[in-house]
Amino acid sequence: MHNNEAYVYHIDRDMWTKFIGNEMTGILDSSILTGGSQLDNINLLLQDNKIMKFPSGTSDDESFIKTKDMFFEKGVLKRVQLNYQSDTEVTFKSNVTKNKADGTEVVKTNTIENIENGKYRGVSNANSRGKSVNFEVENADEIESIIYDILLQGQVKQ
Repeated sequence: MHNNEAYVYHIDRDMWTKFIGNEMTGILDSSILTGGSQLDNINLLLQDNKIMKFPSGTSDDESFIKTKDMFFEKGVLKRVQLNYQSDTEVTFKSNVTKNKADGTEVVKTNTIENIENGKYRGVSNANSRGKSVNFEVENADEIESIIYDILLQGQVKQ
């Protein structure tokens, strides 16, 4: 932990989650308790001389997740679909990275506010061409899948 930041490893998802803010103040130590089943695996936190557990249930806090970069060399991100569960409005962003003529990288972001669950949405032409993409999802309680169509550009050799 450093500067009100903490990282929690989720065994079932094989990923780390970063927590930031006042909820991290006063945490002195942490440990993982495994009980044999997925529901019995929890993180124990010693915070202000009290033992807290994570996950502890539901929360009203906003959520945010960002995927890894997916490289495709040269192509166009045509459309995206997000399948999720949430009681609040969900924001979906696609971040396409491309190289400028001078060799520097630039990231073009396409934002869809209040994306409809399970509906394909197009990506604007100005934000769709590049060499890699990652996705950001805000305020989804559970993400089931992210589906995307990429038109790969290549050369045909004869």
